[in-house]
Amino acid sequence: MENIGEQQDMSHLHPEVQKQLDRVLTKLGARWTFFCQMMASQVMLVTEAIPTMATDGSRVMMHPKFFLESLNDDTRIGVMAHELVHVCLEHVYRRGLRHPTIWNCAIDFKANQILCEEGFVLPSPFRTFDQITSPGFGALRDTRFDDMSEEQVYNYLMDSLPPQGEGDDEGEDGNEGGASGNGRGKKRVRTGGRPRPDMEDIMDPSGTAQEQEQQREKTRVAVISAAIIEKQVFGGRGKGFADRMAKRLTRPKERWFDRLRRFVSQITFHSYNWQRINRRELFKTGIIMPEMRDEVLENIVVAVDLSGSITDHTVDYFTSHMNKILDDCRPQKLTVMYFDDGVDTVREYSPEDFPVTFAARGGGGTDFRPVFDAIDELDAPPTVLIFLTDTYGAFPNDAPAYPVIWASIVEHVSVPFGEFVYIDESEG
Repeated sequence: MENIGEQQDMSHLHPEVQKQLDRVLTKLGARWTFFCQMMASQVMLVTEAIPTMATDGSRVMMHPKFFLESLNDDTRIGVMAHELVHVCLEHVYRRGLRHPTIWNCAIDFKANQILCEEGFVLPSPFRTFDQITSPGFGALRDTRFDDMSEEQVYNYLMDSLPPQGEGDDEGEDGNEGGASGNGRGKKRVRTGGRPRPDMEDIMDPSGTAQEQEQQREKTRVAVISAAIIEKQVFGGRGKGFADRMAKRLTRPKERWFDRLRRFVSQITFHSYNWQRINRRELFKTGIIMPEMRDEVLENIVVAVDLSGSITDHTVDYFTSHMNKILDDCRPQKLTVMYFDDGVDTVREYSPEDFPVTFAARGGGGTDFRPVFDAIDELDAPPTVLIFLTDTYGAFPNDAPAYPVIWASIVEHVSVPFGEFVYIDESEG
């Protein structure tokens, strides 16, 4: 949705809306202190430019008729909290280039999971994934997504829903690919249509990029303050969301490319060089000893996921930082494998070829196992294997003998082995 200007605020025309907002704030304060504080930090905007309620990350907007007539006291509180979860989790800013309606459905499934766990009442009857196109405004809720991140739910929906303009025929098969333990690439039965655009409650943020970043920082401060008030003053009466948000925002954060560089650097090992004498040891002890030197990395393998979620922009961003790491470590060889449900292309580079250029294009499902099989066919195992992926595919059962680093565009994902690095493109 496009952003909405202040000139469309109709609060002065609807005193009853303000009365109900005061009631919501009071009831949140009685039971959900964190959400009460978050609501107090937001601008409330009454407008007929949206069908229900929405947020742009700094304001909560509501259609007066929907807010007053379509909701009761309990669901009015629940829907307000729903918008506040979007604000806390920065869903407005995390969409990127994703399809807005599908992204909105994905984040609604996750927001409503949180709200149900916290004890809120949401509009019913709930709609599962199979009922995503059903009429009405029942909350989207499906336990199959409980262990997924928003980005993983989005990928699931993109794989399962019909392309734009299709979807009238039920039973159409989804994308085919390799067997996938997490769902991407698995053959699925698609639903009978696309979600309705009127389900969107995420607006485009207003302002320049600098103003948006300032608003994000303001929101983070508000989240931390609200969590501290609930925990210290009111005894932490929530069911964990406030505490999780506080820990997420206050933990020390290392930029992803610095972390990746550190992992790669730690893999560099030492060896003795008998061609050169350690003169310091000879002077101190009179014993001839070899010089210890750092051994260069022999072969770095980078495996690039060709599934459609890896965009050209993400690959270019990853490539720029990966080239800096290559320049620091200077491996003797770089092997790049492009894969989806199998290894598509293998390219080898020497230091003379640096900097390198990676490419991306949409592919099928994701299966990590063929990459490991292809590495087994190499003359020697790599010093390290680095995946650029959405971490959404079939993993091998056993860890290899060499180090593996998963550079993922999806946050909060469990990998069976290796080091996990979340690629946050906002980190520069």
